Amino acid sequence: MKHFFYYLTAVIAFLLPLHGGITVFLPEPFRWWKEVLLLLLALLLVGLELKTIVNKGVKHWVKSFSRTEIFAGLFFLWGVILLFLNADMFYSAYALRYLLLPVGVFLLVSRVNKQFSADFQQKNLKNFAQWFVGGLLVSVLFAFLFQQLQLSNTLLSFYSAVPSSWVPGQILQKWHETHGFVRWQGLSSGPIELSHLLVLGLACLPFTKLKKHGQWLLGLIFVGAVLASFSRSAVLALGVLFCWEISQRYNLKKYYTTYKKAVLFGMCGLLFVGWLFAPKILNRAGTSDHFTRPVKALRVGLKSPVLGNLAQLGPAARMKNLQENNNDQALIAENVLVDVFAQMGLVGLCLFFLFLYQVHKQLPRQYRSVFYALFLMMNLATIFDMTPISIAYFWMFGGLVYKK
Repeated sequence: MKHFFYYLTAVIAFLLPLHGGITVFLPEPFRWWKEVLLLLLALLLVGLELKTIVNKGVKHWVKSFSRTEIFAGLFFLWGVILLFLNADMFYSAYALRYLLLPVGVFLLVSRVNKQFSADFQQKNLKNFAQWFVGGLLVSVLFAFLFQQLQLSNTLLSFYSAVPSSWVPGQILQKWHETHGFVRWQGLSSGPIELSHLLVLGLACLPFTKLKKHGQWLLGLIFVGAVLASFSRSAVLALGVLFCWEISQRYNLKKYYTTYKKAVLFGMCGLLFVGWLFAPKILNRAGTSDHFTRPVKALRVGLKSPVLGNLAQLGPAARMKNLQENNNDQALIAENVLVDVFAQMGLVGLCLFFLFLYQVHKQLPRQYRSVFYALFLMMNLATIFDMTPISIAYFWMFGGLVYKK
């Protein structure tokens, strides 16, 4: 059981950054590889939980649940209730695939970890980080060699109009360009997905076997790839990670007084880099949507504030509109919390917020910057529509919050 979980973790971690490539280059059924592996993990968990109940009793099993797991379970249960209350169960189930995935992954990893020793948990956390960083490096190299340098016309077809990895039947133009520069996306499903995974990859570097110099080199490569993706939310998230790291390591007032000239020189350098990248990052089509769409989604939620409007916006609504009207357009909330409220109502929003609060509370202080970065990105886009992001972050959180 232990070895199965260990190797399953490695496979998932390595393949998450390559999900876009799997969707494009492999046959259609392979798009569901994540769900199949998570189902195997769920079956493993059921067996382990039954073993615990038989050996230690129901009372001990119930007491083993943390508050974070309880709120995750209640949120999951609320989603199932809404599924049966909704007449359109097929599209509702598809919507819940995205909405419930973060808490589902966290619950799976957290509960499985409790079946094993704290030493194994630390070992498996490093295992996840090692393979996840490896997958990211492959994706970034692909972006540099075949997207930026265009070394192969065959592999370049990956960036032509291809089936979407998140709305079955939808065709997307994968060549994202801004101000004459092609946005890097590597083997992910898009530049947003790549950049958000890279933010987590930077946080994973200390868990790898790389020496300090190797971590710095890979960190610079990842930062460069984030900038080349021109993702505004990911750039802001990098700022959160950087500021948190600096504040934890140094007395900022003393550091500024001692190295005033170096600090001012560094700030000028950052402003210059910002000036170079600002037009490509800010002046893009759809910028205003990040402000107007959450308001529209909020209005949708207010029509049914208790039970929500499941599958009436987001990927499920796009898939339904595509199949029924041959039009793949539908409202996207561009904010995870607003999306949860609009689709799962006030009850769902409260349970999800309590779950996030408990995750933050349980995370060791030195790793909370990852949570803050994710929370920022959550409020700038519905990033959990891109399933590799929710799986990666909450797999990591599920390993970090565990206490024996």
